[in-house]
Parts: sequence; C-alpha cells; structure tokens
Amino acid sequence: MVWMPIALAAWLLGQADAALFTADSEPPPGLLELGDERVELREAPTMAAPVIERITRDAAEEIRLVRVRVVTRASGRLRSVSADATVAGADFGARRHIPVPAPGVRIPAAEVTVPEGGEVTYLQESAGGCYVAIGDRVIDARPCPSADARFQIEQQPRVEWWGLLRLSDGRSGWILVARHGT
Repeated sequence: MVWMPIALAAWLLGQADAALFTADSEPPPGLLELGDERVELREAPTMAAPVIERITRDAAEEIRLVRVRVVTRASGRLRSVSADATVAGADFGARRHIPVPAPGVRIPAAEVTVPEGGEVTYLQESAGGCYVAIGDRVIDARPCPSADARFQIEQQPRVEWWGLLRLSDGRSGWILVARHGT
C-alpha cells in the first residue's frame, strides 16, 4: 500500500508549517517600503498558503501594512538555574493566539516561581518582553526570562514575522517579513 507513506509524509509536511503560537500587533505607521524585490501575497500567514498575487515595487504605490502577526513554528526552551527564579507578566491562560489588545481591556497579572532545573517554554519576543508558557499558561513576561541570569537559554524559538497588506484596490494578503531561529 503506497498511499500510507504518502499520506504520512503529507501529514508531517503540514505539521512542519503548523503554528504553535501566534501574536498580533499594530503595524508601524506609514506605507511599506518593498525595496527592489518581488513580494508574494499569500492567503494566510504560512508558506503553505496559496499565493494570491506577486507584486513589485512599481506596482506597490500605496501598500499599507494592516497588521503584524508573529508565528511560532517551533518553541524554544529556558531552564531555571536558580531557586528564586520567577516569571511575571500578563497571564493569558491557555490561549494560543493573542490578538491586538482592545483599548481598556485588562489582562490579569501573574507571578510564577520556577524551581531550579524547571523548564519554561520560550514562545517568542513581545514588545518589552516575551511570551512564555509554563504548563498550559501563556504569560507575556516582562522582563523576558531570556535576559535574566536566573535562566539559561537552551533553545531559541523558531518564529516568522508576517504582515497583512492591503492594496490600494482593497485586496489584501500576507507577506513574510522575516524569520528567526533554526
């Protein structure tokens, strides 16, 4: 039966591009500079998504970045090297997608003690900190434990930065802006 290995390979390829965690943010103000390169707009923030259109700088007179989405493809790992290591920040609970925060919405605060040798899942950087997971809880840690001497970075996360573009005619699509991690 040849279809079993092919089906398994297709499933594994799909999993390699799966998002473990995503966080949206407001884009920087102004128009997007494309440089001289050709850009592929995709239906969704993944390289597996179909290409909607290919655009160049000449065709990009007024392209606006509507939203930024940082996608964690593989998590990193931090290890506590101190008995008094803590992670503090906004507690998002078991959420795996953090949208752009609505004005006036308050997120509960958390402070979690991580015992020496304890592991923290390093998801991605955030404005002023980083998203980490401790058990099922996602915390926007400030400061990021990766910058704290009480933690050791064992593995960096693998993330992609995607931008949602809106063209002057109203159509929109996602472009890959940058990748970090291996």
